Amino acid sequence: MASLKELQDNSCGDELLEDYAEDYGEGDAFLSKASEVSDFDSPDKQQKSVFHFTKTQKWTLLGLSVATMVDLLANSILAPFFPREANKMGMSDAIIGLIFGCFSLTMFIMSPIFGKFISQIGCKVMFLAGSFLCGVCAIIYGFLNNLDSRPVFVASCFIVRSVEAVGAAASTTASGAIVAKVFPNNTTLTLGILEAFGALGLMLGPPLGGYLYQAGGFFLPFTVLGGMAVLVTFFNFCILPNVKDEGAPKSGSIIQLLKIPSVIVTSISVITGSMALGVLDPLLTKHLTPFRLNSANVGSVFMAMAGPYAVSAAFIVGWLTDKWNIGKLLMIVGNIGCVAGYLYVGPSPFLNIKSELWIVILSLVIIGMGVACSLVPTFTDIVESARWYGMEQHMGTYGVVSGVYRALESIGGFIGPTAGGALEQAYGFSWAACIMALIYLMVSFILIVFCIWEYQCGRG
Repeated sequence: MASLKELQDNSCGDELLEDYAEDYGEGDAFLSKASEVSDFDSPDKQQKSVFHFTKTQKWTLLGLSVATMVDLLANSILAPFFPREANKMGMSDAIIGLIFGCFSLTMFIMSPIFGKFISQIGCKVMFLAGSFLCGVCAIIYGFLNNLDSRPVFVASCFIVRSVEAVGAAASTTASGAIVAKVFPNNTTLTLGILEAFGALGLMLGPPLGGYLYQAGGFFLPFTVLGGMAVLVTFFNFCILPNVKDEGAPKSGSIIQLLKIPSVIVTSISVITGSMALGVLDPLLTKHLTPFRLNSANVGSVFMAMAGPYAVSAAFIVGWLTDKWNIGKLLMIVGNIGCVAGYLYVGPSPFLNIKSELWIVILSLVIIGMGVACSLVPTFTDIVESARWYGMEQHMGTYGVVSGVYRALESIGGFIGPTAGGALEQAYGFSWAACIMALIYLMVSFILIVFCIWEYQCGRG
């Protein structure tokens, strides 16, 4: 929740004040209760309201959650059938990989730009425009296989995929800023819920895409999911509040943010956490070959990481961070968990144990929970660090934080599969996993050393 003063100053404050009145009554009782509600500078009181959502917050959470899931559904449906269709058009595997990779690269470039100008454009406008653009691009993608010319097909795939990434950068950047503004006391819990819906979209996207492709060919998956994204955009137009600051729009400073030591260290955890979500995508299927699993069982093994990640993000990590303000500690625990998971998923040659299916599954569960701990608290930690170091708490700052955060996520998502494939090709799966474990061990060490330094300086 926000303080009474924040509600009065906030452009969506009238709606929030109505929610307070609905929950706590009118007159002196309402004012008394509102005065007890924490503002951003009162962490002890914030702990009392982690699980409380006002009516406006509930509708906002619903709209953002549905949009996140549908957008990621539309983004992930390509995996089961697009490579095969692209090969039919004479496209090489390397070009296909670049088409997938250009999405993250475009988001990396565009997210900070949208974050910088979010106050001028407006959170709601940016979010709706980005979601609508994603849906339209998905629908257009369904017509590309009708192109006869290979060069035109390749160029069109790159253009549509890149424009879709621009829309995704706008919607995700605005989403983060909306969460920071509308959910000041349970930011991490809210982000964890959104991560869970995003993971659900990523899990359901490939099988749903494969089913729709079998039912109606190349056109159907993109039309159905793209149409859903467009419909959700109109739904959110009706329910999302107009979130903006009073007075003239204020811009945040990307340079000022990136000068903060805590932000630099947390950024490392964002990148490596995002890497972990994708590094096994090109490797795990091949690693599971000796176990002679069918396609459905292989997909179930992948869910051994995605499922615990979603559950931990929504119901454990977000709550712990908002209630106890232990984001950095959770990052350390999460990175150490990734060390253990990657050492055993190989398994590492140093362990001298035989690879077993149950060991692989258990390792993936540990990695999923570890990534949730190392990644989910980072956004709130960056917002808190900006506040500690004197950056004003307005939409400009939230936009810059969200833009930088999404850029870091995107570069991690780009590096993960790329580095994973290169390491596996050069050293084999066991050594590649061992190198990943070493990376997370180094990140854990950096976080521990920095937390000691930060505490001694009075910033921890």
